[in-house]
Amino acid sequence: MVLSELRRRTRDPGVVGWISRQRQEDLWLSVVSIGEIERGIARQRTTDPAFAADLAAWLDRLLLLHSERLLVVDLRVARRWGQLGRPWP
Repeated sequence: MVLSELRRRTRDPGVVGWISRQRQEDLWLSVVSIGEIERGIARQRTTDPAFAADLAAWLDRLLLLHSERLLVVDLRVARRWGQLGRPWP
């Protein structure tokens, strides 16, 4: 959601403030987020090819910026994600 918010013309000041206080080397990009963005690009290609191209270029820039800071999903991460998603009492 943070990535999407940062693409908006009118951004949430709280998100902008938070991201501006982070050190670049502390910001990582999840491969799950990359997949979600790719899915959005694929959907837009049929309805708005120009927007899809803009999104693809933006994603390419993100990947260059975060090439050394990508979070992959392995078994340990998948299990933890599943635990975090459980309903709370």
